[in-house]
Amino acid sequence: MFRFVPEAETNEFLGFKINNYHYCVNILQVQGIIYIPAISKIPNVPTFVEGAINLRGKIIRVINLMKWFRLPWRNFTQDSRIIILDLGDYVYGILVDEIDEVFTTLKTDKHEKPDLLESQTEIEYLKSIIIQKEYLFLEIDPEQIRE
Repeated sequence: MFRFVPEAETNEFLGFKINNYHYCVNILQVQGIIYIPAISKIPNVPTFVEGAINLRGKIIRVINLMKWFRLPWRNFTQDSRIIILDLGDYVYGILVDEIDEVFTTLKTDKHEKPDLLESQTEIEYLKSIIIQKEYLFLEIDPEQIRE
């Protein structure tokens, strides 16, 4: 039976994969998804900064989330993409292995970080954990990643 769920009780996310781990970001922060163009290297930046791209006349910094998360290195494939995130005052891209899906979830399927992880400063990027079908998606906080 169909049950109407008020919009206030749902959230929309863009799911993506990095090294077969499932992550997501709130769809309201996504400006676009692009194929990987030529990325210009920039000297003396943190190792997780892959470089910069020209996106319609705007210079955009690209962060390699595989390096940010300190995951084992893998070459990018034809499924790899850059997600352009718009935080209002700042726009940047994140390099991901694969776009998973856009999904809507009930707020009851969104769980705060477990208390055990709350004190872990190296995962401050983790905003919540979302149950979607048989997967757990780690919602990242783009404000934490951009630093």
